[in-house]
Amino acid sequence: MKGPAKSYVKPTNPLPLKMRGLYRRGKIFWYAKMVNAVRTQTSLGTEDQGEAVAKVLAMRQQPELLPVNSFEHEVSAYIKEQVARGKLSHTFSPTRESSLRQFGNIYKILSPVDVTTDKVREWYNWMRYQKKPRLKESTAQGYVFGLRAFLGWLVDRDKLKENVALKVEMDEYRHTARLVYCDGATVADLIANAPDDSMRFILYSGFHAGMRKLEIIEARPDWFDLKAGCVTIQATSTFRTKDKDHRTIPLTKGFQRFLKKYKLPSPFMLMPHVPKGQYKYRYDFRKPFEEYIKTYATAHNRDLDWLTPHVMRHTFASLHAGAGTSIYKIALWLGDGVEVVQKHYAKLSPSDADINKAFS
Repeated sequence: MKGPAKSYVKPTNPLPLKMRGLYRRGKIFWYAKMVNAVRTQTSLGTEDQGEAVAKVLAMRQQPELLPVNSFEHEVSAYIKEQVARGKLSHTFSPTRESSLRQFGNIYKILSPVDVTTDKVREWYNWMRYQKKPRLKESTAQGYVFGLRAFLGWLVDRDKLKENVALKVEMDEYRHTARLVYCDGATVADLIANAPDDSMRFILYSGFHAGMRKLEIIEARPDWFDLKAGCVTIQATSTFRTKDKDHRTIPLTKGFQRFLKKYKLPSPFMLMPHVPKGQYKYRYDFRKPFEEYIKTYATAHNRDLDWLTPHVMRHTFASLHAGAGTSIYKIALWLGDGVEVVQKHYAKLSPSDADINKAFS
């Protein structure tokens, strides 16, 4: 006896095994096509064939985008153009470039089209919770804003369809300027108890001259004129001053006495044996600085977690403002605008008796 007739079920259409221009490179699907008689190759940023097919079909229905180069190539082009247009300073541009390349290296981004919202969100959370040391919220958000600016630049140039980083929601963060600085007694004690002359040079340069971290690292012996009693921050073959201008700062008596013993080593004042390489910092004193501050704070039962190299610069300006030094002079020594210095440090200045001279 024959069994019941089997019903015929028509199979669903399988994904096309072949689609013109679709191919796999490693695990990732790519799409190749001719644009203006030039073969272009675009990463689809997925290992799933169905998703890759859907992306190709969507691309075929959209207006043509211009060819996009590798992620690293586009980052270099972006930084170069932004610096040339004055949108990024020579001082800050290495930081922006470094953060973009960090993102690309961590997530193995071969092409800007490989960037996804999920990857940006994961990077943002990694910087805040997993990176060692963890980044401050303001810094992590700053890096994401930098990535947004880069992807937006590509969108403006018709190389990307959308800026996927704009979809990443970040925690609400209100920047409140909080001026922190050391008192004079702490400054003197930190210098006196420094573990070696290299650390002492760092402390004198920051606290007594208001020098920035990179300026301390790049300081040359010809910057220092012990007879005239001053230091002139100026451009060198490996360093560009902020705003492309040099500035001269008088040396305190304490700094002068130290320099006479420390001498003027060449070619650099700090760690002269360390050559300039491809990185922003020829030598980064962050770790030994943090270790010394932590050791000092523990020995004196104090909380100095807030004391960073940049706080030394704030301290220089704050102590001068509190002692009645002209805001104009402080601005010249810092290399900042008078308005900026006025905003941050004027409230620390003592009352000015000159206000009564016109009415006496």
